[in-house]
Order: sequence, then C-alpha cells, then structure tokens
Amino acid sequence: MYFLNPEDIELQKLAYHWLLDTPRENISWPYVWRAIHKTLPNIPEVDTLAWEWASQGSSEFRSWFKLRKFLLKAIRNMPEQTTFAKNWLVGHQPDHGWWKIVWELLRKRNPDDQDLIPLAYNRLRDLAPEHESWTYVWQSLWKERPRDPDLTNLGHKWLAAAPAHKLWTHVWNTLCEDTPDDPELARIGRQWLATAPPEHGS
Repeated sequence: MYFLNPEDIELQKLAYHWLLDTPRENISWPYVWRAIHKTLPNIPEVDTLAWEWASQGSSEFRSWFKLRKFLLKAIRNMPEQTTFAKNWLVGHQPDHGWWKIVWELLRKRNPDDQDLIPLAYNRLRDLAPEHESWTYVWQSLWKERPRDPDLTNLGHKWLAAAPAHKLWTHVWNTLCEDTPDDPELARIGRQWLATAPPEHGS
C-alpha cells in the first residue's frame, strides 16, 4: 500500500477512512498517511489529519517521530503547509510542547506574516508564567518590538508572577536595557532583590 495507485479511487477512499477510524496509537497510521500523501499530495483533509495525528500521537513510537519530523520540515519546504501549521496553532492549547517550535518555524519562513504576532501575544497571556517556553517567545517578540507597551506590560506581569524562574533576570535585564528609566521596573527589581530565594542562580 505504500504506493497507492492514483487511479484507484476506491482504494484511496478506503485508506482515507482507515485514517479517520483508526486510533492514533496504531503504529501503521503514519505509513498509510504517507502513502496517500505521496500519491495525492496537497489534499487539505489528508494534511489536516496528519497535523492532528502528529500532535496527539505518542512519542514512544518511532513512526510518530518520523511523521513529526516530516511535518516540521514541511513548514520550511512546502508553502502550502504553512496554512495547516497556522490553523494548528490556533486550535491547540498554548502549553502544547509543539507550539513554540511550530510558531518559530513559521516566523523564520514568513517573517513578514503579521498574523503570527497576535497569536504569540495571546499565547503569552494564556500561558502559565512558569512554563519554560514563555520567556523564549517573549524575547523573540521583544527583539522585533522593543518598548512595545503591550510587551512591556506582559513582561512586568511575568516578572511579578515568576520571581523564582531561572530566567527572571534575563527578562528584567532586557527590559532595563531598553527602558532604563521605567520606575515600575525599578520597583519590581528592588522587590525581587528583597525576596529572591538565596539559591536562585542569577
């Protein structure tokens, strides 16, 4: 089945419905998907299924890893995959382990795509302060938009909410370099010095 006959419509339908009905834990799932994709590329329904499977499948399976790698690479090499990737960002929780990776790949491919900016802002608002990727997304945006009022406000709120975070001083220093006369930032810094745990690495 790895090479489906492009003229065999019935077999294609069977394979597609197999994808719909089969649990994502099935190790054969990505191989059937690749067979359909190889024979009939760029079919929206098929690609959407792949994104859903890859984001929900188990990392215990080598087949899951191979499909994940294929899709992330597709963002760079297949323009049509950017739409599916953006839809995936919108439809998944901000704490999903893939979110930051997919967003960064889309930004590298389409740095002028302004649709990606509000997605990142919303993620920063919704993501728990202690989440490891919060600072990376914030820093990425700040490099492009230093002194942005919304980013500044988000940075202040994060500093107040995550004083024990290992990257606390990185965010504070970044804000301080671009807004050295910010009285609120100075107040946050003094409070942190007075309350930071001794074992903090900064």
